[in-house]
Amino acid sequence: MLSSQAITSSSPHLLSIDLGLRFGWSCYDSEYKLIGYGSHHCGQANKLQTIAYKALKSLPTGSHLIVEGNSELYKHWQKNAQKHQINLRQIYAEQWRKDCLSLKEQSDAKSAKEAAIKLAKHLIKRQSGQGAHSLRHDAAEACLMGWWGLVQIGWLSEAEFKQALKI
Repeated sequence: MLSSQAITSSSPHLLSIDLGLRFGWSCYDSEYKLIGYGSHHCGQANKLQTIAYKALKSLPTGSHLIVEGNSELYKHWQKNAQKHQINLRQIYAEQWRKDCLSLKEQSDAKSAKEAAIKLAKHLIKRQSGQGAHSLRHDAAEACLMGWWGLVQIGWLSEAEFKQALKI
């Protein structure tokens, strides 16, 4: 998961979480560079408290957290965002998918996840300079959700957002 070693500046970052016991995550810096992403399986809900604490503690003050989903697991991210003065926004998949995926790709969960993997691989190469080797759908969705989130918090223009998603 995200470590303080990945954070190289004191400027705010955006962390996005695709919520679950196996959750996807991505982190962008304020210059839209993708500094990290992945999938993490914590196994038990009580372990998520520690993971959320460490991840959010490593972010500079004024950073942003976007969490997709609504479950009992959300409270761990919410509590730690407040503790570390991280701006929190809870969203649902339909919000970011409508701006990132075509209507056909959004038609069912399987199609959306497959499309997210393909698009995220393109975005990862563009925004990090590295290719995605193995990419689970939760990490792919977190990368796209984070990219969408950059527009929502006002760091990225709509034109830049759309240009980067062209394959």
